[in-house]
Amino acid sequence: MNSLMTAAPIIRQPPQRIPTGNLEISLPAISRLDGGVYSVGALMMKANGLIAVKGSEADQQPLLVPFLEQHGQPIRLSDLRWERLGGWVPHYRVESAGLEFQGTIFTPPGEKGFVYLLEVGARGHTVDLTLGMQGWWHGVEFGIFAARPVETLQHLWADPWSQSLVGEASTGLPLIAWGLQFSGEGRLQLDGNHFEWVREVSLKAGEKVTFAFYCALNLEGDGARTGALHLRRRGAAMLLEETLRWLDHHRLSLSDKQLERVLNENLFFNYFYTQGICIDTGELALVTSRSDSYYVSAAYWARDALLWSFPGLLLVDRIQAQAALVCAWTRYLPRGSQHALYINGQNLYPGFELDQACAPLIALGHYLEVTADWDFARHTASVAALQAIQTELEAHFSNRLGLYGTFLTPHDDPAEFPYLTFNNVLVWRSKEILADLWADRGENRLAARLRREAKSLRRTILSKCVESGPFGDQFSGGLDETGRRELMDLPGASWSLFPYYHFCLADDPYYTNALKWISSEHNPYYFPGRFGGAGAAHFPYPSSFDLANRALRRDPHALEALRQLPMDHGLCCESFDPETGVVRTGAAFASMAGFLAFCIYRPQ
Repeated sequence: MNSLMTAAPIIRQPPQRIPTGNLEISLPAISRLDGGVYSVGALMMKANGLIAVKGSEADQQPLLVPFLEQHGQPIRLSDLRWERLGGWVPHYRVESAGLEFQGTIFTPPGEKGFVYLLEVGARGHTVDLTLGMQGWWHGVEFGIFAARPVETLQHLWADPWSQSLVGEASTGLPLIAWGLQFSGEGRLQLDGNHFEWVREVSLKAGEKVTFAFYCALNLEGDGARTGALHLRRRGAAMLLEETLRWLDHHRLSLSDKQLERVLNENLFFNYFYTQGICIDTGELALVTSRSDSYYVSAAYWARDALLWSFPGLLLVDRIQAQAALVCAWTRYLPRGSQHALYINGQNLYPGFELDQACAPLIALGHYLEVTADWDFARHTASVAALQAIQTELEAHFSNRLGLYGTFLTPHDDPAEFPYLTFNNVLVWRSKEILADLWADRGENRLAARLRREAKSLRRTILSKCVESGPFGDQFSGGLDETGRRELMDLPGASWSLFPYYHFCLADDPYYTNALKWISSEHNPYYFPGRFGGAGAAHFPYPSSFDLANRALRRDPHALEALRQLPMDHGLCCESFDPETGVVRTGAAFASMAGFLAFCIYRPQ
């Protein structure tokens, strides 16, 4: 392994989390074990990352969790049976001590908060219970890649004016706050960072009682406490109906219902976790993932946002996809070819990546293929932006090789063979799209020149980026400065995608021989097994990239795997165990969830 490679951390104990959220807030750490909400966060532009109010997973002290007691003895919920309502809303059922419990946790569209519905029913006889919610506020965390605690002055109090529990964290001025409203009458007790809201109930056989808890996030306590009151005024029933109606309007249908579930859960995960409205400025920001389960969360990668996430966004909501594309072409374009950016568009992790330089054009080209909306393209891609992309691409052209080079590969590692075949196919496609964009503006001479350059580059790829392989001549991985070729495929930048990018047909012999190589013993990173597939040095397990690539071409083995794969509890991860299918690297991989969902749906 290259000693300068930042390989993916191996996950030995998969996280027991079920995330949800909307564009305003994220709940990445709802425990599958106890139904506790351990973290509520939002993107914050002034912090250039995620800010979250937290419980403690290490101490098993959630920020919010149901409180259940019978005859003075606590009832601990376990063996929760989870499902997602509408493809996104976490809902669980559990039976214990002659009772049936149901919990529903949802984030209504456009609200900076969430609702926790708890329903308890008696099954065989009358029961007396103490019911409610409790929680522990352990502080505030800040996250870019890694999450770490923020030193704040924390104040937790019961507010008589709004009848809310309020927590506010300050660093001189307030930084973040949360407010909590309880349904109905009950007793609130505060003890340091711990609180309980409880109420006694008596249930006859067959009777049920429902409690709603409303939590809002804001910049300071007044906004948080009134936000929680606003949610309560609107009411849980109306808010849940509104949430499920939005999901029903945006979900997609397949004849295969098992794949439909995988499709929609990953579509919504991508939609709500790769973008967010910053809580302090109201601006849209694009990120890899809003979950700290992902090892490089809360930062902008052009590849993630535009090559992987964007096709999924466009399937869910064209207007929101447009907003994401405008954001990418404005705030992030000047430095978008660098390895990673902060959410404000400044450099976070330097290093030129050729595929990321092409990504804005590839995404806009995809948008035009789907919508034919040239008015939007003219508005989004200014003349200055087009010229800037062209200039940057040409700065990495080798006159001697006739190919374009990169510093880092599409797996974000140093490139030993910098003239990658995949990257040059993206440059070829970018030139075709550029030619179309210039021709639309009446710049026919420039468009013709770009088409000639694209044609020349294609000839060079087919002559210099082909290698003799075990199944015949096939595409190579790339070339070094001397012209020496490497026979290697990166699942995140695979030969598998060449027909998708219109570079060749699916029956092209260079392509079909390359596909055979990927899934053979000749590939040092092919991992056989029940859920076998291609990985890489960066993640030495079968990858979701390879799974998506195979789903795109309707590989029946890939489709069957998708019906059964645990991954990250049904959500996309970077790689998984070849036998169990459980996540091994890159949990909560929201941007790739968009492309995986797109690959499931596109051939329909």
